[in-house]
Amino acid sequence: MPQLEFEGNSPQVDRAAFVAPTATLVGSVIIEAHASVWYGSVLRGDFAPIVVRSGANIQDGTVLHGAPNYPVEIGEDATIGHNCVIHGAQVGKGALVGNGAVVLDGANVGARAVVAAGSVVTSGTRIDDEALAMGLPAKVEGSIIGTPHEFWVSMNAEAYRALAQRHTRARMLPEEDLGSASQTVTAGVPDSPSPELPGPRVRYLSDEWLAAITGRCNSSKRFGAAAAGCHVGIETMILGAPQGDTAWWAVIDDGTMRTGLGRLPDADLKYSYDWETAVQINKRELRHDEAFFQGRLKVAGDFKVLTGLQPLFQAIDEAIADQALDF
Repeated sequence: MPQLEFEGNSPQVDRAAFVAPTATLVGSVIIEAHASVWYGSVLRGDFAPIVVRSGANIQDGTVLHGAPNYPVEIGEDATIGHNCVIHGAQVGKGALVGNGAVVLDGANVGARAVVAAGSVVTSGTRIDDEALAMGLPAKVEGSIIGTPHEFWVSMNAEAYRALAQRHTRARMLPEEDLGSASQTVTAGVPDSPSPELPGPRVRYLSDEWLAAITGRCNSSKRFGAAAAGCHVGIETMILGAPQGDTAWWAVIDDGTMRTGLGRLPDADLKYSYDWETAVQINKRELRHDEAFFQGRLKVAGDFKVLTGLQPLFQAIDEAIADQALDF
């Protein structure tokens, strides 16, 4: 990654941060632990300092630049989407600035606020905490509380921390390998098959599959701890499955889980996604949060419930991770 000293000021990057090899840091730039700066981003701290706080993510192609008397600070766990411009502005803890948005000198985006994609926050504007702002110029349209935006804000920092860990294992291809890599893709040679998972195989969306995942969860200490005191019903609809659209449900009640095929009319949360997405998720090729951010997974219901269930979902994911499946 290009890091340039400028007039005696050099970038400072915590060892636990991720900075992509094609990101550029110039001058007075501080990147705190577990923050991430993605491919093609430019952080130029010449006129004023730039600070990216712990857990924040600066996504691909974004430019951060200060102005005289207007430093840039990106708050803890904040998200700056792809191809944004943050110029001499402050972005609060947990806030989310959508793709292609612009935030200008002296503006202040409050904690857990959302600036919609493509919006322009003009100089000196203040966006209140947990507000949704959009437009050109950006105007507050309401609160994110109880909306999908609240779920997005609560999930995005964690998702990007996990993604950054995966990207630390990416490697540059030597020039001598580029030609052969290109030929391999052109020839259409398939990827190597995924290794077989242990345990008896069951067919996805079958009664046997439900029995297997229910048993695994109910015998998991981590699940039991996460589910203690939890009372929630979840319905999942898989669209375009080989047997037709198929729903299944799970009810978690104070530490135990029950499941079944069919609809759950009084579900607190309802998920829906297509068969291809379901297969990728269950093959561990796609995370639920990634599918949500890509618009492939739809969620309806009480988002206040959803935002408090992340430890439970992580425990379920761990409990069923090695269940071998047929599709």
